[in-house]
Amino acid sequence: MYLDDSLTWDQVQSNDGLVTVYYHGSFVRTRATGVLDTVVDTLEGIGPVLGINMERSVTIVAYNNYRDMSRSLPFRSQSVSESLQTEGQAWPTERVVVVLMSGSSYKGVVSHEITHILVGEASGKGYTSVPAWLNEGLAEYG
Repeated sequence: MYLDDSLTWDQVQSNDGLVTVYYHGSFVRTRATGVLDTVVDTLEGIGPVLGINMERSVTIVAYNNYRDMSRSLPFRSQSVSESLQTEGQAWPTERVVVVLMSGSSYKGVVSHEITHILVGEASGKGYTSVPAWLNEGLAEYG
């Protein structure tokens, strides 16, 4: 896994070692712990809905500002970048989520994105065939 080496990273981890949250900045440890708690709560709440029990690890990379996070996101056109600020993104195959934890809604974003990981886990190789309305609907429910 690659972490931006221009930042100094710390981590918090779930008791079972399945969830690791990487974060940077000394004043954000409380928020990183909130991210971890939200992931664990979502796994316990949505996992049974999807009929799965998470057995493989997942990594959350939490940013405390959009400038730093934007370097980790896929390229988007300038017009899209100017009109839309991504607050989180999940890569189910890689089992990685990036999240912006500077806003007040970061726990909802974390729950949404980790649900995409769970949908990926439940659907396996068929993830790309899951209709967007179902994938996003489940993530919003999460």
